[in-house]
Amino acid sequence: SSESRDNELVIHNDVSLPEDVIDMLGDDPESTAENGSLLHNELAKRWKVFLQNGLKKDDLLTILSKYDTPSNLSLLTAPILNPEVKAALQKPILSVDFSHSEGQNQLGKGLCALGKAISNILGNIENIPGDMRSGLLTDLFNSGRILT
Repeated sequence: SSESRDNELVIHNDVSLPEDVIDMLGDDPESTAENGSLLHNELAKRWKVFLQNGLKKDDLLTILSKYDTPSNLSLLTAPILNPEVKAALQKPILSVDFSHSEGQNQLGKGLCALGKAISNILGNIENIPGDMRSGLLTDLFNSGRILT
């Protein structure tokens, strides 16, 4: 019936929008800023999937198991609740604490991996050209600062 079709919304994706309408929509979230740096396409492609979907649990556990907390920086592991405090807390609060601890431990393992890479570079610093050394170490050190 024509009456039911009158109530149908038809979307035409192939229609070009006027510039003023595009301006109303705001900046294109997928466009690269003029000053924005670009990641290597192979890296960006993979990180995009991880950011959108996360890692498969088995893959994440395999990666996390590769990095032990360094003996000279135990702060990379989340603190454990005191048993007396734990006994006094309600289940929902314990659940939130557990979730936060898991996040802290995952971030700590990421910092362990980053720290291992930086330590390997520092251990072979004389083999890295000066111009590459400066940019590489600055970005890696800044990554560590941001994540801590």
